[in-house]
Amino acid sequence: MIEKEQKIDALIALADSLPEDEKQGFMNDVRKAIAIWESMSDEEKQSFIDGLSSASEGLSEEQQWYKSIETEATEVHVENKTIIITDPCYISDGECKDWKHDFEPYIVKSTIYGDWSCSVYKGNKEDAERIEREYAAFEERWDKKWENGAVTEEDETRLRDEYNAEDDAFKAKNFYGSFCADAGMVAVYDASKIPAEKLQWCKRSPWCACVIENYTGPIKYVVDEDRGAHIVGDGFYSSQTGL
Repeated sequence: MIEKEQKIDALIALADSLPEDEKQGFMNDVRKAIAIWESMSDEEKQSFIDGLSSASEGLSEEQQWYKSIETEATEVHVENKTIIITDPCYISDGECKDWKHDFEPYIVKSTIYGDWSCSVYKGNKEDAERIEREYAAFEERWDKKWENGAVTEEDETRLRDEYNAEDDAFKAKNFYGSFCADAGMVAVYDASKIPAEKLQWCKRSPWCACVIENYTGPIKYVVDEDRGAHIVGDGFYSSQTGL
């Protein structure tokens, strides 16, 4: 049983992680909840706890599954594996309740804020932020080139070829790839557990699935202070880059 002091320390730590404009409202709600709980008799407290259990039992199968994934593993360690990062809706043939079982994913988690596209950067969080800034500057520089340089059809073809070559070189140096989360979920798979036709689809669809070969190390699901969800490993860091 967690002691009252430990619960209070945990709530204070949670409040400290919130933006300044949310802290006061959160603490006011906590104080009200604690006051109500302290005013209840032991019988009322037990009745309240029993009510929580029965409410969970009343959830649909799909709702229970979404609730269960929050207790699933958020970190695993792999040895020399080719891993696939994608939305499980692209891999599983079953319903969402089957996603955490089909082809034995290492991690299956919610993206928190729904459908998004994501880039997998080479490096850590700081590297990812630097690469993102550099890529934004690259795009801005090329926007100006397009504005000033595409006079004839030949100019346009030349500029497009130059842009594609520079873009490909930048991404090869700084990115492992991309993936989408159309169902608002993200999963990490051992490529050897995925049927051959699905693995080939992943390799042919780099905007939907990121393939990292011969990886050894931890794989973590991390939620940052802004409620951003990331898949993180030794030498790679994913982050939302589109909708």
